[in-house]
Amino acid sequence: MQATRDFDEAIKEAETATALAPNDAWMLADLAWIYVCAGKPMKAVEWYDFAAARDPANAAFYSGLKGNALEIAGKPEESLAALNAGMLFAGFDHFVKAIDLSRLGRADEAKTEVKKGLKVNSSMTQVMWRNINIYRDPSIAEREIADLAKAGLPEK
Repeated sequence: MQATRDFDEAIKEAETATALAPNDAWMLADLAWIYVCAGKPMKAVEWYDFAAARDPANAAFYSGLKGNALEIAGKPEESLAALNAGMLFAGFDHFVKAIDLSRLGRADEAKTEVKKGLKVNSSMTQVMWRNINIYRDPSIAEREIADLAKAGLPEK
């Protein structure tokens, strides 16, 4: 199925779902990614914080997602703090940390994070990163890929 990239419609659908189940923390956290992709990462951060407050058993997961949203929002220090307190699956936390560290001028640490990420997910490449991260503003993925390339993520 081809993605339509209709971010405005996706936001409407997410808001409808949250109106039906406003305290479903897991659903809110899952739908928050729509805001990240649509260019509203700080709205997603609000939803992740809301989810963590209502579902503390999964707070580490929500913190990892929040870290990813903060990276996209251009807040690398805050992103690193959230990622260090949290977790993401399939090594994504290492790749997002590498982006943050690259932006902070900490090249050696960024390279270390890419190596850690590749130990968890050896198939990750710049091409894969581009294919799995769909943003309203395509320059977001291009900046991420540029940072990951500097940190040693293979192109293909």
